[in-house]
Amino acid sequence: MIKKFKPKKTKPKPKNLVDHLEEVRKRLFIIIGALVLATIIVFPFAHQILLFLLAPLGEQQLIYTSPPEAFLANIKLAFTGGILLASPIIIYQVMAFVGPALYKKERRLFYPFIAGMYLLFLLGVTFAYTTVIPFTLNFFLRFAGEDLAPLFTISSYVSFNTNLLLVFGLTFQTPLAFLLLGLLNVITADLLRRIRKFAFLAIIILAAVITPPDGISQIMVALPLILLYEVGILLVRLVHRKRVREEEN
Repeated sequence: MIKKFKPKKTKPKPKNLVDHLEEVRKRLFIIIGALVLATIIVFPFAHQILLFLLAPLGEQQLIYTSPPEAFLANIKLAFTGGILLASPIIIYQVMAFVGPALYKKERRLFYPFIAGMYLLFLLGVTFAYTTVIPFTLNFFLRFAGEDLAPLFTISSYVSFNTNLLLVFGLTFQTPLAFLLLGLLNVITADLLRRIRKFAFLAIIILAAVITPPDGISQIMVALPLILLYEVGILLVRLVHRKRVREEEN
């Protein structure tokens, strides 16, 4: 009996530009739909989310200076909560788009990769809420006095908090972002090591901008980000070594 020959392809047939654009359109449609639905679901809980964000502020009260300001702030809170709620779907769609560019063995990491991205996002949000936001608020409140009372509008306070939460949630994706770029052969561990000093300088500047001007606060913010960068280098190096071994075998 003659066995049918099956070519050993590790990657699917490349798509043309039109196919890629169509897939991008489809996945963006799913992401936007998930965000809208998640925002609608979260909106009734916007006040509870606001109370949660008010905890680092202590007894300080918020104000609003225009009729729609509080309503718009609640929408922004709902949208931010919607991002958290829909983030597994968003991450899945991004990885599903990138997945065909990976080797078959690498695609086995698909679901662990999604879980890792979501976990790191939550860790980044938690770090911002428990460390960065309290330090930053305490620093700015030091400028208050008898002749200068702090009056935070709800829109500015919500924007301040949500921006920091999202920034750190995304920043904590650094190791997995490096891993993905390494799998796609976009970056190498050597490249990351060469630009390490510039990356560290950017991290130190970021820590100096968003924290009070004292060494302890800046170290508490900069150290985790530096650690994430080093973990990213390690993951890219491991991916490269594994590929070299597979090619030699």
